[in-house]
Amino acid sequence: MTVASIERFATPKPAPVQRVHHRSVTIVTPAQTAHRELAKVEPHAAPQPPHPLTLKERLQRDRAQFGREVAQLNSGNDPHAIATIDPGSQESSTKTYAFQIPSSLRGQEHGNGFITPTTSWKDHGLDCYYGHYAYTYPDGAEESGAIAWPFCYDPGLDPFKEPPHPMPFPPPLVGYVLPPGTYLPPLEKDFYDHWIER
Repeated sequence: MTVASIERFATPKPAPVQRVHHRSVTIVTPAQTAHRELAKVEPHAAPQPPHPLTLKERLQRDRAQFGREVAQLNSGNDPHAIATIDPGSQESSTKTYAFQIPSSLRGQEHGNGFITPTTSWKDHGLDCYYGHYAYTYPDGAEESGAIAWPFCYDPGLDPFKEPPHPMPFPPPLVGYVLPPGTYLPPLEKDFYDHWIER
């Protein structure tokens, strides 16, 4: 803590000059002595602004500072500097995975599937259908597709009139020939090839 005291010194009045008729004498007052400084006051706090900022001024200051900071951060992330990719050469963003286990390693296990009739009609007393199948192999691979040929059952043995139960893949009608160029998924092709060989 600094203590300062300020004293006011009275300025000395000049002494009256006396005049003598015969002789003139001038009296000179003594020179004033310098006052010794007891303490020097130095400010320790930062200088204060001339007036407090208004809300509008603070918002303008903060926006300008934020703008400079954003510009500095974005200077390294110029979106126009990214090389474009030709859509024709771009790879797909989705990937499909499936198990490809050879049949020699699968053993005698059987997969599971569903056959759902998509169209039905009666022909010469038989219940006839076109259908769709969804099959899961023992290794977890899946296959589905439309059955390319019509299949028919005796009404008393029609598996679609019973609750869901295991049934073999439906064979084509006797004498059916697959139209040339027809694509068959693996399960359906394997079944058709074995049926032709009989």
